[in-house]
Amino acid sequence: MKKLISVLAGSAVAMSLLVGCGSASLSTPSDSVSGHYELQLHGYPSTKTVHHAVVEAGESMGLIMTEFKSDEIIAERADGDDSATATVIFSSEQVVVKKSEGDIGAKELLESVEELLTDKEGR
Repeated sequence: MKKLISVLAGSAVAMSLLVGCGSASLSTPSDSVSGHYELQLHGYPSTKTVHHAVVEAGESMGLIMTEFKSDEIIAERADGDDSATATVIFSSEQVVVKKSEGDIGAKELLESVEELLTDKEGR
């Protein structure tokens, strides 16, 4: 009986760690409270790691990523009449893309950030 309890306790701890280390959840403007694209991060990577993932994801999409504040980046695509800008605000808990003008590809950007963070965490 004691072995069964210890096995169950160990399983419960392992499951709670796995659930806490899940990667992220993406919300569209219609789903989010803020009305912007949001990526809620689980497992809380460092802000520096999130910053690098945001910049790398944006640059891989051909966006110009300009540092604005310590927790904000301006993402721009200059393509004639099809230009777009957005502000990307990030922390260790979430990444939010606030669209300014045009279609920056916010959903794709956040999906790329999620993939990079998952790869970096080895999940």
